[in-house]
Amino acid sequence: MKKLAYKIEILYNIRSMFREELKNIPEYIPGKPIEEVAKEYNLKLEDVIKLGSNENPLGASGCALDAIKKSVESIRLYPESDSVDLRECLAKHLMLKPNELIIGRGSDEVIQMLSKALLGHGDEIVIADPTFSVYEIAATIMGARTVKVLLNEDFTHNLSAMAENISERTKIVYLTNPHNPTGSLNRGAEIKEFVASVSENVIIALDEAYAEYVERDDYLSALDFFNLGYNNVFGLRTFSKIYGIAGLRVGYGFSNNLELITALYKVKEPFNVSNMGQIAAIASILDTEHVKRSQLVNSEGKAYLMQELTNIGLTPYESQANFILVNAFRSIKPLTEALLKRGIIVRNCHSFGLDTCFRVTIGTYSQNAKVVAALTEAISNGEW
Repeated sequence: MKKLAYKIEILYNIRSMFREELKNIPEYIPGKPIEEVAKEYNLKLEDVIKLGSNENPLGASGCALDAIKKSVESIRLYPESDSVDLRECLAKHLMLKPNELIIGRGSDEVIQMLSKALLGHGDEIVIADPTFSVYEIAATIMGARTVKVLLNEDFTHNLSAMAENISERTKIVYLTNPHNPTGSLNRGAEIKEFVASVSENVIIALDEAYAEYVERDDYLSALDFFNLGYNNVFGLRTFSKIYGIAGLRVGYGFSNNLELITALYKVKEPFNVSNMGQIAAIASILDTEHVKRSQLVNSEGKAYLMQELTNIGLTPYESQANFILVNAFRSIKPLTEALLKRGIIVRNCHSFGLDTCFRVTIGTYSQNAKVVAALTEAISNGEW
């Protein structure tokens, strides 16, 4: 009994070492990896299609791959800590100044930088519900509170309700536009009205991970707000989506508020983005033809999937991203399980609170056709 009591005491002491905030951090649930599905369902790796994490089905630019091969020997060296060449390339591409940009290991790290620089105990952020979970995770680690506002029925941000939930403790409002996981888009005029109504002491972070896929002409990005003279709008973008280098982890933030950028540099880790990541990102920016091909494949694939998914009795929602949210109006687990057995990975949206929905990345024509065929077969066989 003494040994047991001693072990319990040791365990209690160990747990008491950890920060209180760790108890409240929500779990981040990524899409299933190809290797796990192949092993679990006894499939060949080449027979598994991953359409659950919104990666570019065309992969990286050939120019980026060539640049990576040439840079292999650079792995013995620490990378350039402030990504100077990449920031200069991005500045030309976006018509910004290099000192208005900060590079991170994916946009996730830039979100963490925002939290480290701006948030502490008693502070708040305002986000949509559901949305990308990293906003809440990063805020919770810093001891801040997350205020969640339900989306509108059409899955757009309820901007009036978000404005009402901004208090004197609010430091950051996150708007994911296009929205993840729904693909919805708030009109530029709505965002503009919202930004104008918010105090300049509140940072409005526009997460634009899917900006390059937007086809509507009523879209305003963070870049547009810079030109309108707002200095509390912060843009977030990534090389993980249309540029197809998710595995290299490169993202960036941008703002014309140089005090904010300076604060982010103070909390940025040195050497945070690899040599290969920086070099591949530069090559990706310069290969504009690859971006155009990726946009075309996405546009055509979206039209095909919207039609075919509707034909088999499912409800796909309009998307301005490289994925489609699909509603089956009943438990989706048996259907996503049936797809996994056939080597097709989609994202069950249970973790987002959307229990009857799944999210499918728009793939190549061949991949999209396999998704439709697999769904049709599973439904016909009564697997769902």
